[in-house]
Parts: sequence; C-alpha cells; structure tokens
Amino acid sequence: MKRRDFLKNSILTGTALAAPSLWAQKSQSSPEIALFTKPFQHLSYKDFSNLIAEIGASGVELPLRPKGHIEPNAAEVELPKMVEELKKNNLKVNILASGINNVDSPNAEKTLRAAKALGITQYRMSYFKYDLKKPILPQIENIKAQVRDLVAMNQEIGVQALYQNHSGANYFGAPLWDLFSVLKDFDKKYIASAFDICHAAAESGKCWEIQQNLLKPYTAAVYVKDFTWNKQQYQKMPLGAGNVKKKFFDNVKKSGFAGPYSLHVEYFSHKDKSATPKFVEAFKKDLKTLKALIS
Repeated sequence: MKRRDFLKNSILTGTALAAPSLWAQKSQSSPEIALFTKPFQHLSYKDFSNLIAEIGASGVELPLRPKGHIEPNAAEVELPKMVEELKKNNLKVNILASGINNVDSPNAEKTLRAAKALGITQYRMSYFKYDLKKPILPQIENIKAQVRDLVAMNQEIGVQALYQNHSGANYFGAPLWDLFSVLKDFDKKYIASAFDICHAAAESGKCWEIQQNLLKPYTAAVYVKDFTWNKQQYQKMPLGAGNVKKKFFDNVKKSGFAGPYSLHVEYFSHKDKSATPKFVEAFKKDLKTLKALIS
C-alpha cells in the first residue's frame, strides 16, 4: 500500500511526545459526555434524537459498524441524515463506534472521510484478539504494523482512532501494558486510548491506578460503566454501585482531561427492544451520577 510510507517519520515516537493533546484547549469546567447508544439503534433518527435530548445528554457515541445504527456501506448517505436530526436537538456525534481496526476494514476510508466532512474526528476502533496457542510478542508486532498503516490513513484524513481496552482472556489491551507498548510509538493525535475503567479494574484488581497512570499520556477518551463480582462472575452494575472508585474520576480531573467521557449502560440486554424505557431511566440515573463524580 502507498500509505505504508506515508509521512513515516511524523507518526513515530518523537512526534508523539511533542504533539499537544486534542483536548488540551477544551474548557475544563464542563467536560463533554457522550452516551453509547447501542440500546437505541432500532429507533428512527428522529425518535433517537428526541430520546437522547430527553435523557439530557449533549452528545452520543454512535454505532456505525456492521449491525450498528448505520451500516458502513451507507455511511456517506445516512450519517449526514443522522447528524442533521441530532442538530435539531442541539446534539452531536462525539465518537463513532466503528468496526475498523485496519486500513482494509470494509468501507474504512469512505466512512472516515464522511465523518470528517461532518466534523466528527474521533472513532472507536474494533478490537484485536490474541491466538493464545501462539507466542504473544510477535502478535503485538503484527498489530503494531496494522496500526502504523491505520495511523497514516488517519493523519491523511484528519481523524483520531480510539482503542478501548476490554477485559477477557484473549483481548489485546486487556492487560494495558500491551496497548501502551503500541500507542507509545505513535502520535496520539491519530491514535489514542479510550480508557475503560470498568474493564481495567476488572482485569487489574487493586492496581488499576498504575494502569491509569501508564495510559494517561495517551488517553483521549474515558469510558465509564461499573461492575461487581458475583460468585467469580463479572456483573455490570449501575454507576456508583460497584467497584469503580471515585478516586479514578478525581485522578482524571486532576490530569486536566476535559472529555469526552462515554457513558455505557450494559446491565440490561441490548437485544431486548422492549427494554428501551429501562435504558432511558438507567441512562438518566447514571448520567446524573457521572456528572456528580466529575464536577
């Protein structure tokens, strides 16, 4: 690919350390909060916009991926329609939840160019998984090679990829150090961490603060949900009712981070369309809790 050599030197460590944060100039008095809207992707754009306004949010993390609210092959046509409906309620798309994790992902470039044309510059990547039957370090190097090409495309278009850490036996990014080992070599204007405290705390137990400090220089979004342990099973909870500590949010605030936060509600099934009223009330409650935690 031609992009393999695109601005090669500018995406390596030297530039990464010198680059200013994308959120450095935002107001620290009113952090941006987006709702991850997977539970509402069965709604029409108009009903969706009205519902988000009712909840009281100012923005969304919108699923634009296979089986999402918008399919990637329809991004150029449908994303402007969605953005227009959201604008009617003074709402915006803060982040796209995408299915993109390399330059060859279906419709990746078209999707990102359509987003940038609408002023949407952050998108969440799809995840990578390890083959646990093979050595880990060579797999990390393979992931880094894919990220290098993706960063070059992001730089060309003017967008930023976000990688969300997940908990799980074979997720790249679950232990955090592996994600750090990749992010540290690139300019965070084009790829950064979407730091998920719920997954980080589930994986690291008491040392989540080490993980937070490790990823802090590379964090451009904070993902928020809560959990508890139920007979050794990981169970999602309303925000403030589980193991996610207030100290995490105090640390974020001290760092100067001003958003976006992405609020996730996952303690009901997203597949149950009849659960929409429950999701609305849950988002309202968790949004109120989050605002108190970060104020």
